[in-house]
Amino acid sequence: MIDDKPIIKSSTRILRPWEWYAIRDRLKPTVQLYCDAAMCTGMRGTELEIFLQHPEWFSAARHVIDLPKGAIHKKTKQSARTVLLSIDGVEAIKTLFAASRKAREGKDRSNLRKELIAATIEAGLDPKGITPKMFRKTLIAWLVATIPEKDAYILMSIGHGSEVMQKHYLAAGFERRDVEDMRTYLKGWGE
Repeated sequence: MIDDKPIIKSSTRILRPWEWYAIRDRLKPTVQLYCDAAMCTGMRGTELEIFLQHPEWFSAARHVIDLPKGAIHKKTKQSARTVLLSIDGVEAIKTLFAASRKAREGKDRSNLRKELIAATIEAGLDPKGITPKMFRKTLIAWLVATIPEKDAYILMSIGHGSEVMQKHYLAAGFERRDVEDMRTYLKGWGE
């Protein structure tokens, strides 16, 4: 039996893998590419927008995106950071940069949210908590659920302190099947 009740933390949805795939399959191709990048990097919206103008920050060989000082606009302890990627994450970024310029253009958060909600409803899911920032929260929750032994790497890659991680992302309560699917999606993260 699948529990289809949405997981909501601080009014933002944390997707289960099957929810992510159901929503993703209903997005327009250019929106899908953008959301793939948001999901695999866990970057804040403004960070992703800045990164998309600087493909030179991406290293496929190292499986990372190096965000230099100035790329992070939120007040954090880190002025620069290295975003770790999974194998699928590297492919998603390669695909995005190989796509048309339109696919890499910034996405208006309001319009993106509307498109995400429409895809969610089309998938037959409850749209509660659907917002562009759910990708960041979802990735963090998946990482914490699947590789808690890499918590220091997760913190550095995401740009959070341990207090935030404990307060917002521990104990999301995923089902065993969810965690297995997350491990497949995150294969190679931080390696």
